[in-house]
Amino acid sequence: MSDEDEFMQKARTGFEDLCRALNMDEEASNKAWESYENISRNYTLEGSELHWLACALYVACRSSVPTVGKGTAEGNYVSLTRILRCSEQSLVEFFSKMKKWQDMANVPQDFRQSTEKLERNFTVSAVIFKKYVPIFRSIFKAPPEEPPRVHRSRKQRRHPCTASEVFNFCWILFIHAKGNFPMISDDLINSYHLLLCALDLVFTNALLCNARRELLNPDFRGLPEEFGSKDYRPAPGSYCLLGKLCELNDGLVLEAKGVKEHFWKPFIKMLFHKRILKGREDTLTGFLDPMNFGDSFASLSRVYEEHILATGSLDERIFTGEGANKDIGTPAPCLSDGLENQDSAAYRLHASLTATAMKVSTPLSSRKYPPDHRLSSPVSSAIQSVGRLHSLLTGVTQGPSTNLTQILRACARDPSDVISMRLKEMFQTFYQHYEDQSLEGQGMGKDVAVKFFRLGEALYYKMLEAIVEREKMILGDADLSGILEQDIFHGSLMACCLEIVIFSYRPPGDFPNILKIFKIPAYHFYKVIEVLVRAEQGLFREVVKHLNHVEEQVVERLAWDSHSPLWDSLRNAKDHAPSCQEMIPGQRSTTLHPISAQALTGTFSGQSPAPKTPNKPTSVPLRKGSLSLFFRKVYHLASLRLRDLCSQLDISCELRQKIWACFEYSLVHCTELMMDRHLDQLLMCAVYVMAKVTKEDRSFQNIMKCYRTQPQASSTVYRSVLISESRRNLSDGNKVSKQKCPSNKNQEQGGNLSPSSPSSSSLMDQEERGDLIRFYNQVYITPMRPFAVRYSLSSPSAGVESPPLCPYPSVRCGTARRVQLSSKHCVYVLPHGASAPATPSPHQNIYYYISNSPSDRLREINSMIRTGQSPSRKHSLPLEEEPEPKKACPENQSALLRRLQDVANDRSSSH
Repeated sequence: MSDEDEFMQKARTGFEDLCRALNMDEEASNKAWESYENISRNYTLEGSELHWLACALYVACRSSVPTVGKGTAEGNYVSLTRILRCSEQSLVEFFSKMKKWQDMANVPQDFRQSTEKLERNFTVSAVIFKKYVPIFRSIFKAPPEEPPRVHRSRKQRRHPCTASEVFNFCWILFIHAKGNFPMISDDLINSYHLLLCALDLVFTNALLCNARRELLNPDFRGLPEEFGSKDYRPAPGSYCLLGKLCELNDGLVLEAKGVKEHFWKPFIKMLFHKRILKGREDTLTGFLDPMNFGDSFASLSRVYEEHILATGSLDERIFTGEGANKDIGTPAPCLSDGLENQDSAAYRLHASLTATAMKVSTPLSSRKYPPDHRLSSPVSSAIQSVGRLHSLLTGVTQGPSTNLTQILRACARDPSDVISMRLKEMFQTFYQHYEDQSLEGQGMGKDVAVKFFRLGEALYYKMLEAIVEREKMILGDADLSGILEQDIFHGSLMACCLEIVIFSYRPPGDFPNILKIFKIPAYHFYKVIEVLVRAEQGLFREVVKHLNHVEEQVVERLAWDSHSPLWDSLRNAKDHAPSCQEMIPGQRSTTLHPISAQALTGTFSGQSPAPKTPNKPTSVPLRKGSLSLFFRKVYHLASLRLRDLCSQLDISCELRQKIWACFEYSLVHCTELMMDRHLDQLLMCAVYVMAKVTKEDRSFQNIMKCYRTQPQASSTVYRSVLISESRRNLSDGNKVSKQKCPSNKNQEQGGNLSPSSPSSSSLMDQEERGDLIRFYNQVYITPMRPFAVRYSLSSPSAGVESPPLCPYPSVRCGTARRVQLSSKHCVYVLPHGASAPATPSPHQNIYYYISNSPSDRLREINSMIRTGQSPSRKHSLPLEEEPEPKKACPENQSALLRRLQDVANDRSSSH
């Protein structure tokens, strides 16, 4: 028997033992083993084979099976907790291995989404449990060392509940409520306020129950003033602690009250009505009474167990169990631990879990925003995000302001009615989408959808007014009907505002799903991001960073979809993508001058000339318009990622320039290589081919290993690359094959960039996909070989002079976006080199250039902030006569910008 056969026999024995322990049905067992066999033949599975077998079993249990009359349903609901315990695997290990297993098994997208939601539910609960322990300890007395209770009969259960039992009871009450509302179960904000509702209810019951009042912590600041008196009697009527809990624990009162009315109260009333909780149904009290607590606790635990088996959810009582550290995979906080222990090892739990599921990674293009090193929990960060959104909307009414109404009426054709009608249609589309999802137990729910849309609508009108005001500043008295009548502009702006609202409440937002809901092309949508960020100075840092990440997704992948309007724009530009030098001649950063929204958005179907910039003429004419803006962003993003990749691969500057030339050639002359593909795929192929022809080989494995360290990296980028596409005509069944491999335009002219024929609606796409190496061998190298070999010393064409190398794009050290330091004062910070903020009276402004202007300018600015009045400056020089500030050295510019941003952040946080 070979070693491989012996290994598989051992694995088979362990698998059969696992199936017996789980009482697994034969069909699911066979399916799981077949999947494991196939994958183990093609991949090296590191670690315990039992862990991988558990992943195979989980997939087999959750796979769809046919049902009578109702299509399909998920399969055998074996408890995930049991699967993990029988396979001796922690949750953290399981989620890590499950991601890899899904890639190797190529499971359907809906299965991936359900697993992601399961992980996110668990992560939300882990983060909230971390908050639950100290809040509970502040309300109730810390439990003394208690001997374990012996099992009692039903008649013997009428004993007073202990603090530990109340702790477990309250947690189960919360997780059962959370699990019954799948639309908010992975929502940190709503789930946290649901926890506060649970604590409010349990506190009220303890306060009103004479036998259990000693459980309360006498130092808790939410107790009634006369609580310490011997003669204290609770006042008649309900006692609500929710407002005080929000005040003491970073909650939002309005959000908490909304959760209590729409989710918590109906759920608790249902539990009392079904006699799961025993007590007074009219006041929702009495379940802590010794006569009721034992039965209530047992019934609540039973219905929760039934729920998790019926839905295949995770048993979140795992956090309070004795083996929590082992089951979860990282130390978890404990009720009896001291705070000093919770602040150290135990609290590393949320750090490891929230890194991927809760926090938004910073893309390479957003590294100009310095990280916030202030310690804050994910709950606090989420609450702050929602609070900042509310601050942004302070004073904003539902509908257009008086100023915006007047501006709209002054247009040649008043667009007010059309705007209002469009918003109503978008609301119906948005509401219907989430109504359908709520019927399936998914999405955010109808009530939450209505709330988010109303907030998004208020933000839309605020942003529209800011954009229009900026247009007037740039274009003067020109009629704005052109942009105000563009349906795609308003639809994109409203979708962008909705994304900001959803991201503020539920990071990482709902992009690109928001585009699918409203059927908005990504290539048009990204233009509104540029317009919005330029016009609105009050956007907080995390939102700007998120919009930057959204823009990256458009630039790297979404805009290159075969049905994207980008291909129409390229066809109108004579099938020629602009080169890097046409975008940034002389390495000048042209996003630094005021450009109107109409110039940025174009007509949303073609090109629109941009206003002239004061740059000096160069030998290469500058391409302008919305298509040029897009490719400028493509080249900037690609240069950042390639710079990082080359640094990790220890590639010299000279070779990096050749790689850049290869990438640029593929984009300009073989543009169709990008159709339905990803920017990173062409970058990695360019690194490999140029390293190979110059005899500085870098393996694809090493390239992909370094690529995985980038924040945007995804395994699907190099594991699932489009090879070819065949389209079947639905009317006659004929098949038309189309390989996404363009011919070299130097050899064959007239390549058509049109994504499809007019009759494409009658065709069904069937894709052939493979890994990045297969794409390189079968698709990429064919059109790129003639260019690449010109850099090879050993090729037959070695006598041909190598193509000239264009300069590698320089790193942008700044952004044209000025930062308002406080909403109470008109004080701004902007990088040196950006255009000064345009104002009607520049002579009344005070400018201070760091390391150059006299110190009295700072004193004048401080005086203006303190008094609220601008000081008289009769002898000051106008801006035009300000001595030219010294240019910062390139290596010092990033440090300078960090200092500027730190000032902005400190000022913002202090107000």
